[in-house]
Amino acid sequence: MEVSVLYYSKRTTKRIQLYYSGIMTVSKKVLATCQLFLILLFGFSSTPASALAQAKSKNTSQVFSGTGDSVVTVATVNQPVLVSMTHDGTSNFAVISKTASDGYISLLANTVGIYSGTRFQVLSKKEKLSLFDVSADGNWTITIKPLSAATKWNGKSISGSGDTVVKIPKKTKAGNKLGMQFAGTSNFAVISYSKSGKYLSLKANEIGDYSGKKTFGSGATYLGVEAEGTWTLTKSK
Repeated sequence: MEVSVLYYSKRTTKRIQLYYSGIMTVSKKVLATCQLFLILLFGFSSTPASALAQAKSKNTSQVFSGTGDSVVTVATVNQPVLVSMTHDGTSNFAVISKTASDGYISLLANTVGIYSGTRFQVLSKKEKLSLFDVSADGNWTITIKPLSAATKWNGKSISGSGDTVVKIPKKTKAGNKLGMQFAGTSNFAVISYSKSGKYLSLKANEIGDYSGKKTFGSGATYLGVEAEGTWTLTKSK
């Protein structure tokens, strides 16, 4: 029997293939010893691929692609992650995250036409991400990434366009001011999240051009920017 597991990590991509012979007389004790050796050597066991993906999910990316309306089954995710999405169609594009029992978790994308962006997927202790419900008229991609893949904010300011998740600079204090500027005609929102991925507060939620300031707040580690336009975030005392 051949067991092949492919996963994408932050540092590298590995394909490990293990070939088992047809020897059926191996004792349980010897088999257990072999499994322990494989785990220590490769970080791999004879556990099903879905369970392995879940176990490695903190450092693992899952990539999916397709065309048109689809239901995507993913290796179960039980902690907050980033979800990057693209679409090249001309009509509506929506992505809804769901549990294995088809329970609604959140609306990650809902736009018209071409799209490319990243959203923060919050998961409660009882929620496990297992499905994506995709509505599209073109080609699309979905990538699940660990929180460590968030865009690094270096310096006093950071600028971008569209949906992005930013990691707040180190040594940022709760009382430091967060400046937010937006140029566009649609919605602009900035949401803060903790190191463990919990929702903290809504820093901005406006339509059209915006300029304002709020404090970063206690425990803030990530900022989710949701925008259809260009934006700039600044840090000051």
